[in-house]
Amino acid sequence: APYLNAAVTFAITAIELVNVFFGLKSMLGTVYMSNDSDMLLALPLKTVTIFLSKLAVCYIVEFFSTLVMLAATLLPLGIGLSAGAGYFAALIFGAFLIPLISLLAVAILSVPLLLVSNLFRNKGAVGTIIYVLLFGALMALYMWFVMSLNSGAGEAVGGADVDEMLGGILESISSAAAYLYPNVWLSGAFTAATFGGWIGNFALFLLSALVLLGLTVLLSGKIFLWNMRKSQENAGKGGKKTTYKFAGGNKISSLLAADFKNMLRTSSLGFYCLTQVVVIPVCVVIYCLALKDVGGEGEMQNLLSMVSRVMLVIMGPMTCVTAASSVSREGENFYLIKTLPVKPSQYALSKLIISLIFNGAAFALSVVFECIFVKIGIVVGLLDFLTVFCASAGVSAALVLIDMKNPRLKWTTVQQGLKNNPSSLWGMLVGFVAGGVLTVVVVLSALDGWTFVGQLVNLLLGAGMAAGGVAILLNNCEKYFYAVE
Repeated sequence: APYLNAAVTFAITAIELVNVFFGLKSMLGTVYMSNDSDMLLALPLKTVTIFLSKLAVCYIVEFFSTLVMLAATLLPLGIGLSAGAGYFAALIFGAFLIPLISLLAVAILSVPLLLVSNLFRNKGAVGTIIYVLLFGALMALYMWFVMSLNSGAGEAVGGADVDEMLGGILESISSAAAYLYPNVWLSGAFTAATFGGWIGNFALFLLSALVLLGLTVLLSGKIFLWNMRKSQENAGKGGKKTTYKFAGGNKISSLLAADFKNMLRTSSLGFYCLTQVVVIPVCVVIYCLALKDVGGEGEMQNLLSMVSRVMLVIMGPMTCVTAASSVSREGENFYLIKTLPVKPSQYALSKLIISLIFNGAAFALSVVFECIFVKIGIVVGLLDFLTVFCASAGVSAALVLIDMKNPRLKWTTVQQGLKNNPSSLWGMLVGFVAGGVLTVVVVLSALDGWTFVGQLVNLLLGAGMAAGGVAILLNNCEKYFYAVE
C-alpha cells in the first residue's frame, strides 16, 4: 500500500505539473490578455462572474487533457492491480478536481507576470517582446523548480547505471510530492482500505480545493478587474492600421515587415506567436542543466544526448503556431490584402518565411544549449538544426495552406480566433507525425551506435518534407487565396 500510495501521488503531481506548464499560456491569453474588456465592463455583470466564466473556459481545456493523462496512467494501474470500487470512484472524481488544483496554481502564478508586464503596457513592440521574455523567465524558473526535485538522484547514482538513475529520479520526485498535501489526500482516497478512510481523505482534498479556489478569487479576481480597467487606459494608443508600402521595394519583404509589426503591436497576438521562440529553448536548457551533473560515459551519455535530441525533433515541428495562424491572424484585413497588387505565391511565401524565422531562432538557441551542456558536438548539433529546420519548413508550408483554405477571419480575441481554430489542431497533428518519424530514426540510430548515419537519414527526410510542403503550398495557394470570401 505505501508503494501504491507513492506511485499515485507521483502520477497526480506529474499530471498537475504538465497542466501548469501548458495552462499558463492559455490562462494569460484567455483571462488576462483578451481584447474584450471594453465590452465586458459595460455589461451588468459582477467582476467575479466574468472572472469565473473565463476560468471555466481554461478549466474545460485542462479537464480533457487530464482525462487523457489519467486514462494513460492511473486507469491501467488500477485495472492491473484489480483495485476496488474506491479506487475507480476516486479516479472519476479526480478527473474533475485535479485540473482545478493546477488551474488555480496557474491563476496565481500569472499574477506576478501580469503586474510586471503592465509596466510596459501600450509600449508597442517593446512591451510585447518584454512580455514574452518575462514569460520565458517564469517558465524557466518553474521548470527549474520541477527538475530540482530530482537533484539528489544524480548525486546518489553517480552515473553508474541507467536503471538506478531513473529509479533515483522517481524516488526523489515522489518524496518531494509527499509535501503536496492535497495530492497526498487524494492518493489516500485512491488507496483507502475502508469507506471511512476514503471519505476522510477525499473530504480533506475537496476542502483544500475549495480553500484554494477562495484564495484565487480573492487575489486573482481583484487583479483581473484592475487589469481590465488598466487595459482601457490609453486604449487608443498603438491602434494604428497595418500598412503596406510596395513602392520601390520587394513585395515579400514589405509583407513580412507589415505582418511582423501587426503581431508585435498587439500584446496578446504577439505573445501567442512569439512564445514558440522561448518555449523550446527553455525546455531544453532546463533539462540540460538538471541532468548535466549526472555524469557517466558510454550508455549514460548516449541516453542523455538522445533524450535532449528527441525533445527537439518532437517539439520543433509541433510548435509552428505562427504558420498555423498565418491567414487567420490578419482578421478582416485579409480582404484588404486581396485588393493589393500581390500574387498569392508572394503572400504565401511571406507567411512561410516569418514562421521559419521564429522557428530558426528557437532551434538555434536549443542546439547551442545542447552543445554546451550535453556536449552533443558541433557537427551533430548542426545536423540536428538543419533536420528540424527543414522538417518545420515542410510542416509550416502545410499549415499555411490549411489555414488559407479555411481561415477564421472574424474574431475579437486571440483565444477565439487562433487558439480555438481547427488549424491549430491540425498543426499539432501534422507536427506530431513529422516529429514522430524523425524520433524513430534518432532513437534507433542512438541505440545501435550509428548516430551519424541516422542523422544523414533524418536530414534527407527533413529535406524531403520541406520540398514536398513548399511545392504543395505554391501549387495550391492561388486557388485557396481567391476562394476566401
